This record gives sequence, structure tokens and C-alpha cells, in this order.
Amino acid sequence: MNARKYILKNKYSNGRANYGAFSFVEIMVAVVLIAIGLIPLFSLFVSTTSDVSNTIDEVLATTYANELIDSIIAHKFVDIPSNITHSEVSALAGNPFFDKIIANLTPCTAEFRRFVEINETATTVQIPVNVSPLIAERYNRIKSFKIIKIKIKYDLNGRARELNMATIVTGA
Repeated sequence: MNARKYILKNKYSNGRANYGAFSFVEIMVAVVLIAIGLIPLFSLFVSTTSDVSNTIDEVLATTYANELIDSIIAHKFVDIPSNITHSEVSALAGNPFFDKIIANLTPCTAEFRRFVEINETATTVQIPVNVSPLIAERYNRIKSFKIIKIKIKYDLNGRARELNMATIVTGA
């Protein structure tokens, strides 16, 4: 048998052309397997998007807290109020110290609220005897300090969240 007849016989066996194509069932099985493999990948995209949104809210809350702390500690020690009970910053409008601060703060988005608390405290340590007047004067300026506590409350995907920050300011 010559080569041409052999090739034609194998090419057209059973009277049908054999082009090496996939059947419909093979294609459907491949599609199902690919879909099963992609489901975890899609759920990863959804959770990553949620995590990014949470991170953005946490960074925004941190920024609001830092801005408020920086605005307060930019003033002289004696100008910072000695005792402010836990209050929302917007409720402190009318207080001469906080009026200046509120005017310069970045407005919070609707779901964020800023709170502040300031307490003045003094140490009870005695100045050692025979200390130089310069050191004694410096100690007297730092023996009293103010604790500034900032709380940012916000809503994160229907759950109430809060961020707390604090700092100490001395008269030195």
C-alpha cells in the first residue's frame, strides 16, 4: 500500500473526518473544573476588598486622632485646659481654647466622632536636697503634667468601633 492511501485511510476512518477536536462533554468537564478552581480565587478578592476598606477606616480614625492631639499639644502647657471631662469635640464649641482647635480641624466624615478628655496630675516625688536651682526649677515645671486622651468612635460595616490614643504633656 502506498503512503498516500495509508494516510487517507487513517484520516477518514469510519467514513468521518478525524480532526482531533474536543467533544462537547470534554469541554463541559473542563469548564466545570476551571470554575471550581476559580471559586476560592473570587472569595479571596471579596475578602481582600473588605480588608482594604477596614484598613482605610482605621487609618482615617488614626489620622483624626493624631490631628486632634497635635492641635492640642501645639499650645503652651498653661494654655491647655486642666480638666475636660470625656466630651465630644463638637460639644466643646464655645470654649475659647477649643474654638481655635475646632476651626482648624479637618471635618470628620459622617460615621466618625471625636472625643477628648484632659486631666492634670502632679507627681509626689520630693526635690532632692542640695540640688542646683536650675534643676529644681526644671523639676517644678515637669512635676505637673496633663494626660490627654482621644477617642475616635466610628461605624465599620455596621459594627461600632473605637480607637483610643493618649499622650502626656509637661510644662517643660
